[in-house]
Amino acid sequence: ANYYWVVWCPTSATGCTSETWETWKQAREDGAVTINYGLFVENAMTFLINAIFLFFAVKKVFEVVFKRNVLVKKQCPYCKEFVKGDATRCKYCHSDIECPPSSRGFWMTPV
Repeated sequence: ANYYWVVWCPTSATGCTSETWETWKQAREDGAVTINYGLFVENAMTFLINAIFLFFAVKKVFEVVFKRNVLVKKQCPYCKEFVKGDATRCKYCHSDIECPPSSRGFWMTPV
């Protein structure tokens, strides 16, 4: 990332631009003041890539470690209202909510 702007040129330099020197280090050695935006862009992109990777890695670890088997809510088959996932009776129509023991927790609809 060898991109830079020359902010201030030394008094001894003539025709002072970014093309005068090949690298920002050469410009600094000759006394020019530079803004190294190439280094900033490179570091910002590296940070963003690492942050995105770390976010998804931590998210995946938390999904595996704190896995939930029962969803938060399920729908009553009679009145179609949503009740808590482990409820056996609807709080709206007071009907019994039955689910087969083999599929307990899988037929619930997420809200």
